[in-house]
Amino acid sequence: MKPTFQLLFGFVIIVFTTSCQSASLEMLNQLRETKFPSFEEIYTHVNRQIEAPGKDCQFGLAKKADGYYLKIIPYNNGKIQDPIFIKAWDANTKKHLNLEIDKYLDFDFRRGTYQNGLKHIRNSAKSFELNYLYGYPNYTKELVKLMEDREDLSNKEIEMLARAYSAEACDYIHPNQFGNEIDATKDLNDPMYGKIAADRIASFNRLSAQSLACYQKIKSKDPNYKTMLFDDINLKISHDCMNNYMLLKSVREDDAATQILKKVNYNADAIAYAKQLLDNCTQNGVLMTSGDSDTFPLWYVQDQLHYRTDVLVINHSLLQIAWYFDYIKHITPIKSSLKPKEYDFYSQNYLLLTHGPDVALNYSDWLAQLRMNNPEPDSKNNYYQENMLQISEKLILNIQGTTIDFTADKGYLSGVELAMLDLISSNPERRFYTTSPNVFAENNLKDYLVKRDLVYELGPVMNASNWDKESNQRLLERLQKHPIQTHSSTSSDVERGTLYPICYDWILLPEEEIKANQPAFELFLKQLPFKTILESSDIGLIELYTGSLIHMVPKKAAQFLDSYAPKALKLIASIDEQGILSNDDMEILSCVYSSYIGFKRKHSGTENPIEETVLQKKVADALKKKIHSLCDNPLNIRNLSWTYDKLELMKSEMLSY
Repeated sequence: MKPTFQLLFGFVIIVFTTSCQSASLEMLNQLRETKFPSFEEIYTHVNRQIEAPGKDCQFGLAKKADGYYLKIIPYNNGKIQDPIFIKAWDANTKKHLNLEIDKYLDFDFRRGTYQNGLKHIRNSAKSFELNYLYGYPNYTKELVKLMEDREDLSNKEIEMLARAYSAEACDYIHPNQFGNEIDATKDLNDPMYGKIAADRIASFNRLSAQSLACYQKIKSKDPNYKTMLFDDINLKISHDCMNNYMLLKSVREDDAATQILKKVNYNADAIAYAKQLLDNCTQNGVLMTSGDSDTFPLWYVQDQLHYRTDVLVINHSLLQIAWYFDYIKHITPIKSSLKPKEYDFYSQNYLLLTHGPDVALNYSDWLAQLRMNNPEPDSKNNYYQENMLQISEKLILNIQGTTIDFTADKGYLSGVELAMLDLISSNPERRFYTTSPNVFAENNLKDYLVKRDLVYELGPVMNASNWDKESNQRLLERLQKHPIQTHSSTSSDVERGTLYPICYDWILLPEEEIKANQPAFELFLKQLPFKTILESSDIGLIELYTGSLIHMVPKKAAQFLDSYAPKALKLIASIDEQGILSNDDMEILSCVYSSYIGFKRKHSGTENPIEETVLQKKVADALKKKIHSLCDNPLNIRNLSWTYDKLELMKSEMLSY
């Protein structure tokens, strides 16, 4: 009887497994066939129904197999509760639904005109667009269950699977930090900069390896595949390896991290770009970066190639997370006055900045006052609205050994902004740089930046612009030392990282600096002539190139616009007027509009306005007709928000053009 029972039990297991696999395949096929609305469309319909701020809750979206949902995240005494889901779009009927959410809205605060309920999730648009499932607890587990071990996956589906593996892997190192909401890891402790259990390391290694294997599989099928954020899949693989390297280092697994570092394979362009950024910094400088491509290659050339290791490279995006702040304090010689427990609290809470006649305190005294107001910060306690901690908006900062009176006048201070002020004040002997001026914008320090080739330097003097004589000289020297080279009609991620900022520099150059920069601009045009740009499929680069021409040499801009006109007219004609305007079509429209209308409008009041030619007028007329048609399309009126606002702005600007 025993063997018979074992056979029967084995048969039941096979039937159950086959049934599960069949259900997964059915759901996958259903998801493949279902045309979900765009992120902006669902955002628009849901956001219009959120007529007031949440009453002790926050709003989000979730994309499930049967449709889109409004995600309501309640909190009670600062404690996050389990989310509530209300269906907003049904995958079977393909219809948007009315939401019964009045009980979750605080109408005492505002009614009717409030349209910010979902504003904080707009940066997640690409993730919602890429993934079949996204934005709710264990969506990664469901994606893996749907697609793991299947051989018929498209490259896009393999990327979904890769991202699901990676999200789960990261949560085994620092759980609940990346918004993944995974049951398997949600109750794990965050070690900050400390060791974790071996089984967690094993899970991270297994899942991260599976993620990288997915990308390698895509690469073998299509070496030119463009991932969600990067056009170069090799760059994406190297970035993910460096992310894994950093995460292992953050839990003191240095030997395992070193083995990963040895496998990283950045190309020559990425390495050259990283070295240029480091070389833009003086000895022992601090470079604040913001993304993957201006961070990971720099860590690689420092840690693997041992190049310019004196520069401290700190990622501003990661600085928002408490464990990273603790990590950089341990692995770098950077000084800080904030204690780990303090920053763990402030990274999750805002400070309310008070106005008034207070005398500005130096940073150390200002921090002491903050500690008096909050003697025992505990990250388990979160403060909202009327309970927010308060501190004066005025303080004295020490930048490069010079004190400046500083006012953070926007009304509040986030944890990452506090960290920035702390690092600057605690390290006056170091010069601070950034690859993006926006890193210092929210701190009200953007006007203290000055351009230094590819980076901006923070100084003690407020500037009318971010440009001075040294900026001119540094740019000319770089063009002489590192000539611009494009390898194909499509700009690579690294090429855009260098070309886009140069064009922005020309566009934003103060009028009084144009003459002094003519030698550098002439060299720029020699290295990147009209013909090369016109052959490019990178419409964003064409837009910025045009803007730089209009600002620097209007006569040449007129010649270029005439040469670009046939291509521009074809692009305008390709935009669909009947359906809902797509993101790709809106990008085309915006780029052509900026080239022929936007930049020219801004330049029209100068001493050298651009001559309007017959070809340019033809493009302008085509734009006007297309924009009016798109604005009149009821599908765009009903289903788009920020895109429709842009269309209306273009329409109004053209009336006065």
